[in-house]
Amino acid sequence: MGRMKWLIGASFVTVLGAWLIALYGCGGGGGPIRPLAQLPPREAVYVGSEECARCHRPQHGIWKQTFHARMIRPVNEPGVLMAPVLDRLAGLTVVFTMGSHFRQRFIFLEGGEYWVAKGQYLKATNDASSISPTKDKKWESCMPCHTIGYDPERTPPNKFAEISIGCEACHGPGSVHVASPSRTNIVNPAKLPPKLSSHLCGRCHNRYTSVAGVEGVKFFLPGMDLEQQMQAEGIQMAPGLWTDVEGSALPISIKHRQQFFDWKQSNHANANIGCLQCHFVHKAPEDGDPRPLEERREGMCLSCHDRFADPAKRQAHTHHAPPPNGPTCAHCHMPAVASSGTKLDYAKGTDWDIHSHTFQFIPPALTQRTLKSGAKEGDVVPNSCMAGGCHNPNALYQPRWALNNSDHLQEAQGIVEQWYPALKKAPVFVLHRGFRFFVPWNTPYSD
Repeated sequence: MGRMKWLIGASFVTVLGAWLIALYGCGGGGGPIRPLAQLPPREAVYVGSEECARCHRPQHGIWKQTFHARMIRPVNEPGVLMAPVLDRLAGLTVVFTMGSHFRQRFIFLEGGEYWVAKGQYLKATNDASSISPTKDKKWESCMPCHTIGYDPERTPPNKFAEISIGCEACHGPGSVHVASPSRTNIVNPAKLPPKLSSHLCGRCHNRYTSVAGVEGVKFFLPGMDLEQQMQAEGIQMAPGLWTDVEGSALPISIKHRQQFFDWKQSNHANANIGCLQCHFVHKAPEDGDPRPLEERREGMCLSCHDRFADPAKRQAHTHHAPPPNGPTCAHCHMPAVASSGTKLDYAKGTDWDIHSHTFQFIPPALTQRTLKSGAKEGDVVPNSCMAGGCHNPNALYQPRWALNNSDHLQEAQGIVEQWYPALKKAPVFVLHRGFRFFVPWNTPYSD
């Protein structure tokens, strides 16, 4: 009887496997790999975000206000320019702008190809001095993430269906859904497992090795496993990381669009907590904050870490007063560490503009390991005490420490080691996904 059950089970698995292969294919050949998850219909093609607006007007209206919608825009669109800088590109046929928040770059057409002009406008410092009417790179290298429906086999220049990051970037090609609206023929990222919905974000909030001049995954649909597809296309993550004085990589990003790489290192990823549990992309920026969160600020963290809603427990954990008179969760666990447009400069009053997504406290000792003689504040890795406007020379709070001052760093490290004795543990090197990291927080501290 037991053998009969085994045979029936084995037969079922064999038939199921054959059916799935017939339905989804085997992947291979560099084409899309289709995992066991909700995917767009095979016959679906891209129709554009305006077509989605016919039925989903409220969502479309909110999306139009987001940075996704404003990533690539026609240069002649009213209000698109962050500054009057086109005179620096005289002689070029500028057609699109790229970026609308931290910085802005310019795309021009020449010889039947789109090119990105050298330089960029930096909003924080109102600086356009780097812009020049010369080629930097082909825009095609950016198309997988800056357009919808990128197809390397299409005839240039329009190797895409729609500019910017539209509805179908997250929901998949929508022609079948438009013809016969149903929840079964369009991807809803909120219904995907957290891993796969985060892979959807990670397709673009990531850095890769380049293949044939194109950075990123070329063939990708919502619902696919990003890491499987990376393997199929022969690419790997290639993050820009801070390094210590000996040249060893630190597990801290220094470049923008590396949130997926950060998240992969985090306990959130290990606990199956994905991007969409904090970020809601149909919500417009509030109060000038570019991160559209389902719940704002502390409420987002406290919705899970609810024990710290008790002020006494929070103060015992942080050794600071609760907000607004003390640091928020993000001040310590998501300090600004990387740059899209600016980096830390005490004199200019600028700071790093991209926040860490490892959710790890970064101790002053780690800054100390990156401090070279004559280093400026922007040359050393930020830490949780001195980033975010807390304990730095321009801050409101005492004591005020400078990132590039060894005595200050030792003083700050001494204080946090009193609070969190685990930070006294001898740091170790670990190998994580092919990278050699210096990790000073290898032993978790208690609450």
